[in-house]
Amino acid sequence: MLASPLLLASPLLLASPPCAQLRGYAAVTPRSHLARMSAETPSVSLLSFRPSLPPVDPAQTPKLRALRTQPSSPSWLEGVGLAFLAAGRLCVWDAQLDAVAELPSSGAAPPPASQIAIGAATLLTCAASGLAAVDALSGGAVALPLEGAAAVGSPTAAAALGDEKVLVASGASGAVVCLGAAAAPVRLFDGVGGSVRSMCTSDGEKALWLAVDGAVLRAELGLGLQAAPPVEVLPPSTGAVALATDRQGNLYACTPDGVRVFDEEGDEILLISLPSPPSGCCFGGAGLSTLLVTAADGIWSVSTRVQGVAPPTEAFRRKMDKYVSAGDFRHDGW
Repeated sequence: MLASPLLLASPLLLASPPCAQLRGYAAVTPRSHLARMSAETPSVSLLSFRPSLPPVDPAQTPKLRALRTQPSSPSWLEGVGLAFLAAGRLCVWDAQLDAVAELPSSGAAPPPASQIAIGAATLLTCAASGLAAVDALSGGAVALPLEGAAAVGSPTAAAALGDEKVLVASGASGAVVCLGAAAAPVRLFDGVGGSVRSMCTSDGEKALWLAVDGAVLRAELGLGLQAAPPVEVLPPSTGAVALATDRQGNLYACTPDGVRVFDEEGDEILLISLPSPPSGCCFGGAGLSTLLVTAADGIWSVSTRVQGVAPPTEAFRRKMDKYVSAGDFRHDGW
């Protein structure tokens, strides 16, 4: 439940490296014709058959929480709600109360281009002026818990990792650096061939996905964040502006056609069509099993059979430490 933001009774209530082929992805083409078939009615279309159940039931219809302004860059805060950007302002939607709150802002700094959750109630914003940390309950600025954050110029996108680390992309070339609370910055890439709009990692942080000027790139991550050069797996014509992943290895790409879902082999398996092109997506709700999608008309929610990828929490780490100490190495929920 929101503690201090003012509930709105205002407008809120009523968007290259050499191409390399990975399995499946190289054959993907835009699916505008599929999206247009259901442009007026939101729907989930099954595009390929699999021996297992798809991550989203095609029989369901996405649900809309309408807004009068265009939301983007959503991120989930457990116990708080869905944070997002609207008209350059940070907002939070408490789904339980169905209340939208606009966080106070001084209005002095340039509006953020994106934001992510980096704590229980802390948001990291990326703006032309740099990185900033914001309390999601009060809207007040908090100390940025990342070494070297002040040296990152013009950040465009970020992705939270475990161990209190964050990947940040910046500049027109898409330089990517890893920042930590108690470690010197580690540069992964001097550039990826364009401006990064969105980033996310796979479960276990073994791969990094980037939306770069409409294309989707993938980089393999090794120990110590040693990263292989990113390769293009979906072309710029895809129009990808935001990405998310689930723990089964599926990739969710927000495109002009809708949210396109690819399995870990690179095969396109689902298309979530909406009346307006999606601007961002993330997993939230109980067990991170609801796909939340922002679009021009509001926030869409889609129930799934999977869990979204999230950095391991402190409680999860303590649980694993307890298993290791007891000699219990069962993979219980991880």
